[in-house]
Amino acid sequence: MTSPHHDLLHIRSIGKVTLEFTTRCNLKCTYCAVTRPWHRKNDLDLASFDVLVEEMKTLGVRTVQISGGGETTIVRGWDLYLAKLLDAGFQVSIISNLAKPMTDHAIRALSLCGEITASIDTTDPALYEAIRKGGSFDTFTANIRRIRAQCDQEGRKPPYMIWNAVASDRIITLVDQWVASGIALGIDHFQISEFFQYDDLPGAISINPVGSMSDEDLARARRAVERARWLAKDAGKWFAVLPSVEEALHGSRKVMRTEVELDHGEGRPVFRKSRTFVQIVHADGSRHEAPQPPPGPMLPGKKTKNCFMPWTEAFVWATNDVAPCCMYKRIRPFNGADLAAALNSPPFVEIREGLLTGNLSHTCNLCPMFEMVDIEEFRRSVAERLGVDSLLATPVPRS
Repeated sequence: MTSPHHDLLHIRSIGKVTLEFTTRCNLKCTYCAVTRPWHRKNDLDLASFDVLVEEMKTLGVRTVQISGGGETTIVRGWDLYLAKLLDAGFQVSIISNLAKPMTDHAIRALSLCGEITASIDTTDPALYEAIRKGGSFDTFTANIRRIRAQCDQEGRKPPYMIWNAVASDRIITLVDQWVASGIALGIDHFQISEFFQYDDLPGAISINPVGSMSDEDLARARRAVERARWLAKDAGKWFAVLPSVEEALHGSRKVMRTEVELDHGEGRPVFRKSRTFVQIVHADGSRHEAPQPPPGPMLPGKKTKNCFMPWTEAFVWATNDVAPCCMYKRIRPFNGADLAAALNSPPFVEIREGLLTGNLSHTCNLCPMFEMVDIEEFRRSVAERLGVDSLLATPVPRS
């Protein structure tokens, strides 16, 4: 049976592609999955990179973001691939830890990006190097200065610079210092992201989610965040805190927890599967798992997540899979060719259908990125983006 909103389920173009070159990293951040011994090491098959570039041009892609679970700058020839994307006319953004000394060619390639997001949790050098083991705060700041100096030398506007921090008890009370230091370095945008907690790493600094902090520490954290917000506004900068982190700051007592199942048959831990869920933290520090919403309408027939990513973006992972967003890892195998077919394959269509009806998958339900919106309002917005005028006045049937 044909869906009543069939014309909203398939796409002919997308605006953005995210490329993950590797899942390997040169740092061992204490909170990150990449540092765990079970983490899979993968590199994107770059043999068909030129074909992928042509595919993206055919699909009308305007922006390519280079990011993912690993650190792109450790891939051999990464700056040459970046240069190819720039030469093809894409607006390129990159997420990097900027933690290694860069060649002049790499600095110039970075300086030509439209946007650079740097992963940095704190500007306290000792804490930075404790959380981000293997990193040097001096190297990090030197790279930013060199990128800006390259632009000044060539009379160009520097890339839009974003700093991203992972919210934790160690950094949230220092966030005003973080913003002040960033403003001095010319950073344009500051954002604080959710912390998905794994088991602690032996010998590593212990960090905990904001939702586990005491009432007294939460009050200190709220004051620091408000000072940071004021500093950014006064300097004409952007400051954003993920909604779930804002809720934790105001006492939701919720934390995001990821548990991993391993196999040990090969003499070392091998990833089998993982489960991410919400925990509620009690005053005595104990926790219980919050009830998980089953796949289905969040509010039957009325609400859905305000997420357009399955219509506007694609993620090409280092596992050579393609997905609609960062929450989905293994959706459709991809060999670098026929990206359009992958984006209109059944798994993608099912995700779009779920968003259009409110019958969200567990993964979409769990995602903390997007707020709820009226289904009919959302459907009209999708129709406007796709130019499907005939559907703008037709309500989506409620299941």
